[in-house]
Amino acid sequence: MDSQCKVIFSYNYNKRESSYECENFPTEESEISNIPKNGFLEYKEDHQLGIKFQSDNSKDRLYLDQLSEYFDPGTPKNNEALRINPKTKQSKAKLVNDNVIIKPGCSIDIIKESGDNAIAAPYIGNYRFHVKSDNKEYYSKVKISLKGIITEANLQGMVLDLENKVGGLALGFNKMIALKYFPNDSISEEKIQLLAKLDDFIEQSDKLRFAINDFRNNMSFEIAKNHEWVNKDKPQLIDGQSVIAMNSRPHLENKSYSKVNKLNYDVRANQYIKYILEDFNKFLSNGIKFYQEYIDDILLAFKDSDHYDYYFNKSWNELDYEYQREQLLIDTKDPKSSHTITKFKKQKKYLESLNDSKNKLVQFKGYLQSVLQDNKVLVIKSSNKIENSKSIMLQPNYNKLYKLHNNIVNKNYKLKLSNEFQFNYKNTSLLYELWGYVKLINILIARGYAPQSGWIFKKESIENTIPFLEEGEYVKLFNEDTGVTLRVVYNASINNHYEQLKMKKCYCRNKPDILMYVYKNNQFIGLIVFDTKYSPMFNVFKKKIYKKNPSDDENKTKQSNKTTEQNERREHESSCVQQFKSYRHGIVDKSGNPVTLQVFALLPTIQYQNAKGAGFRSYINDLVTDGIFPVEFNTNSIKLFKVEKPDDDKKVQDRNLVNKINTIIKDAIKKQS
Repeated sequence: MDSQCKVIFSYNYNKRESSYECENFPTEESEISNIPKNGFLEYKEDHQLGIKFQSDNSKDRLYLDQLSEYFDPGTPKNNEALRINPKTKQSKAKLVNDNVIIKPGCSIDIIKESGDNAIAAPYIGNYRFHVKSDNKEYYSKVKISLKGIITEANLQGMVLDLENKVGGLALGFNKMIALKYFPNDSISEEKIQLLAKLDDFIEQSDKLRFAINDFRNNMSFEIAKNHEWVNKDKPQLIDGQSVIAMNSRPHLENKSYSKVNKLNYDVRANQYIKYILEDFNKFLSNGIKFYQEYIDDILLAFKDSDHYDYYFNKSWNELDYEYQREQLLIDTKDPKSSHTITKFKKQKKYLESLNDSKNKLVQFKGYLQSVLQDNKVLVIKSSNKIENSKSIMLQPNYNKLYKLHNNIVNKNYKLKLSNEFQFNYKNTSLLYELWGYVKLINILIARGYAPQSGWIFKKESIENTIPFLEEGEYVKLFNEDTGVTLRVVYNASINNHYEQLKMKKCYCRNKPDILMYVYKNNQFIGLIVFDTKYSPMFNVFKKKIYKKNPSDDENKTKQSNKTTEQNERREHESSCVQQFKSYRHGIVDKSGNPVTLQVFALLPTIQYQNAKGAGFRSYINDLVTDGIFPVEFNTNSIKLFKVEKPDDDKKVQDRNLVNKINTIIKDAIKKQS
C-alpha cells in the first residue's frame, strides 16, 4: 500500500499501552490467508483495541468490515468520531450498512476492556478490514486469540461437549419420562432413536396413508406386447406374427393367435416403492414389539413394590379401577402419599399413551398388509435399487413416499443447536458460561435429578432445532428418592418473582450466572449460587494493592477507625470476591433473612503457582469457611478446591461437587425441620 496511508492499532495488555502499524496489505481479498504470521496484529481476547487511520489524501477511507460489530457508535454528542464539524458539515467516521468507514486523522476505540463499560466481548477469530486509496483496495486482518487459560483443543472439546449434552438431553427427555420404572440399563441410544422414529411415524401417519393411496391409484406401468390364442368372438389384433403362427401351427378353429397388450406393473420405480412398503411393514413390526416390551418392563417394575398385587398383569380396565381405588386409600394430606398419587397418575398416563401408540401401529400395519396383498402389488418384485429411476424423483406421489421413508425410518435424530449457539462459540467467556450451565444440569440428572420442565424440557414433541439458552431460562429437576426439587435458573436477576427475594442495598451485584432454588415438599429451603469465571484462579481471587495515607486517620474516632478498617479490608478484595460475597450475604427474603446456602465459583482450573505464597491458600480456606467454594470445572475434571485441614483432622475431603450440593441441601432441610 502507498506509504501515504497508515493503519495503527493501539492495544492494552495489563494496563500497558502498545501499538502496531500494519504494513502487509495484499490487493486481493483472497490473499488475506497468505499474510505471514508477523504481517498482522494478533492479540489476546478481553483487552482494549483502538485504531488510528492516517493519510495524506483526504479521499482515502478505512473500512472496518468485520471489526465493525464491536464499534459502538453511541451518539454524536458522546462520540467525537461521529460528531459533525460545523464548518465541513461532516464527521470523521460514519456507519454505512453496519460497516464503519473512517476518514484520515480519525482515532476510535473498537473494543473496550471487559466489564460494565465494555462495548462488546471480543470473539476469538480473524477479522478482515481494508483501505480504499486511489480507487484501489488493500486488505489485511486482525487476529483475536485465546487468553491462554485453555487451549484450542480444550475449546473444541467444550463446544462438542455442549452440543452433545444439549442434544442428548433434548432428545432423551420425553422418551425418558418413565425410565425410573425400567429395569437398570434397559435404555440405550438405539431405543431412544427408535422411540423418536415411532413418534415421528405416528405424527406423519396420515400423510403416509395419503401417499400410499395416491400410489395405488396412480401406479406406473409399461405396456407388454404379447401374443396369445384367444376366442374368435373376442376382440383380436392380427399382425404378421399372428398369420405366421396360425399357418405354421395346428390350432382350434374357434381360436386366433392375436396380439394382446397387457399392463406390466413390475417396473423399476414400483419395485423400489414395494421395497419401501415392506420396509415400513418391518419397521412397524419392530415398533409394536418394542412398545409391548416397553409396557411389560414398566409393569414388571412393580413386582418388587408394595403395589405389585394391584398393578401387575392387570387388564386396562382393571388397571384403571385399581388406580382409582389406590388413590382413595391414600391419605392425601401426607406429603409422601401425595407424591405417590402424583407418580401413579403420571405412570398411568404414560402407560396409556404407550398402549395408544402401539394400537395405532397395529392398525396401520393391518392397512399396509392389505396394500401389499393387492393384486397389482403382488406381481411386483421388491428391489432397493433406485439407480436410473427418474419416476421416484419426478412423480410427486412416488417422491412423497421416498421422502417420508427417508425422514422416518432412515433419519438419525441428532438435533442441531440454534444458530445463536454457533455464533457465541467464539465468545469464550459466554461459551464457558453456557457450557457450565448445561454441564451442571447434566451431572445433576446423572445423579438422580429427573427433568420436569423448562428450556429444552418444555415440549413433548421433538423439534429439529434446539432453542438458545436465553437469560432467565430455567430447568426444573426433581429427585424422587429425597423429594427435593431444584429450579436451576440461567443468568437472571435476584430481584425476580421467585420467592420474593431481593439484594441488600449495600450490594450492587444481583445477577449470578446460575441460581439454584431448592425446595422440599413445595417449601423453599434456600439458594445455591454458581458463578462461572473464565480466568485463572489467582486473577479471580487476588487482593488489590491499597495504599493508605496515615494522616487520614489522625483525628478519627475509634468507631470511625473501625469503619475505615472494614472498608479497607473490602477494598483489598478483588471485584470477583466482592461479587461472591454479595451473593453469599446480600440475598435476603422478604423478612430480611439471608437465604444463600453456598456460592460455588466455577473455574477452568484451580491450579496456581506456589510462588503466590502460602497466604493465598489460607485466604481461600477462609473464603470456603465463609461459604464461597472454588471448583475446577472443565471437560476433563470437576472437583472442589482442596481445603487445608488441621493436622489432627484425618478425615479425607470429598471433592465431588454433587455430593457437596446434596450435603448442603440435607443440612439445610434438617436445620429448618
